[in-house]
Amino acid sequence: MHLNYLEQYREYAAETTVPRLFNEWAAISSLAAILSHQTWVDRGFYKIYPNLYVMLIGKPGTGKGTACAILQRTLQDAGYQKFAPDRTTKEKFLVDLEEGFESSNEDLRSFPGTSPNVDDFFRTEMPGRNPDGSDLCSDVLILAEELSDFFGTDNLDFISMLTKLWSFTGAYRQRIKTGRSVKIPNPCINMFAATTHDSFQITFPSRLLGTGFLARFILIYGNLTRKEIAFPKSPSHESATNLGVKLRAVKNTVNGALEIRNTERVALEEIIELYTGPDDARFENYKTRRFVQLIKLVICFTASRLSTTISLEDIISANTLLYCTEQEMGKALGEFGKSRNSEVANKIMQHLYSASKPVNANALWILVSSDLAKQTELAEIMNNLLSARKVRFVSAIPGRPAGYLPDIKPVPKGQAVDNKKEYIDQKYFNYLMEG
Repeated sequence: MHLNYLEQYREYAAETTVPRLFNEWAAISSLAAILSHQTWVDRGFYKIYPNLYVMLIGKPGTGKGTACAILQRTLQDAGYQKFAPDRTTKEKFLVDLEEGFESSNEDLRSFPGTSPNVDDFFRTEMPGRNPDGSDLCSDVLILAEELSDFFGTDNLDFISMLTKLWSFTGAYRQRIKTGRSVKIPNPCINMFAATTHDSFQITFPSRLLGTGFLARFILIYGNLTRKEIAFPKSPSHESATNLGVKLRAVKNTVNGALEIRNTERVALEEIIELYTGPDDARFENYKTRRFVQLIKLVICFTASRLSTTISLEDIISANTLLYCTEQEMGKALGEFGKSRNSEVANKIMQHLYSASKPVNANALWILVSSDLAKQTELAEIMNNLLSARKVRFVSAIPGRPAGYLPDIKPVPKGQAVDNKKEYIDQKYFNYLMEG
């Protein structure tokens, strides 16, 4: 049986204990990185490219590093080399982006009207290339196993610039601190980063909530849902090589604007009408970008099949993955930006998410005693979480102690998801949510 790229990636990563959502988004991100600006979907005046900002959030040991390592190896096996350094500054990042992160590649070619250092590795085979080089693309993948190492702390200026570059086309110009000006042709940034909740709080100031930051980042929550394996099976060298070959075939095959037929256009229009927005007010800006995020995913699912024509199945799969991810985005963000005790509340919620039985007040006090001055503060936090329906109190029964659990209403497996069921693949949904 011939598997498409995403199916082959799932099979390759199946033996790991990494949450399936982590591996799925890693696979999608590898497609987004290697496709860059060489394929797109036309939307009126604009082109939607598949680049993505993906952030894995979870406790240490959740598999974030493994997901990053598999992604990096797969891209390298496909010949991709344009990785950002582990740590940089905004100014150095812009200079590197102008010069090309892969300037030493043997396939690098210069074009009229451009710097000889501009990397056009993924544009050399594009049909109809403009002779003036105006369709060149400067692209990079920020692959950061620990995001705070890359950004530092409270680096609002850098984060704001990346927010702007998420959908920027044309020549990006800026004068940097050295007095030098940079001119970057069609910057295309992909980001696949990982962090813990504590590091997230340190890296991103809460005032970012008023910007477009959360509309552009996809937050992927991961929990330890599988048993730890002492010696997990290592994928064979052959299977790793085959995965890289498949990804390279995607790069060599999928070019230009993707075709959208009438049936698929109707489906996408209905998805817009059905989407009512996130329940969490902190993601209010996300609603305005959700359709663009969906199209980016559709491009990746289509490319995975080595096709340039979008199918209804591509749309349903993309919408399913996005829907599954959205169910957990509130957990990923935790209590970020909510109150003066948001860090402590977040610590409590993450502990409860991983609890297998109710947690009593004494156990919670032991957890947060170093963060609070007195137990009455803990009582206030728990009352606020109860009022907000984030937690529930469970009475004692024989064999089960009394205590707190997160107030989660799980989507029943095997049943219709909600009113978007026409565009949700239930089997795929169950696969993602069960792992």
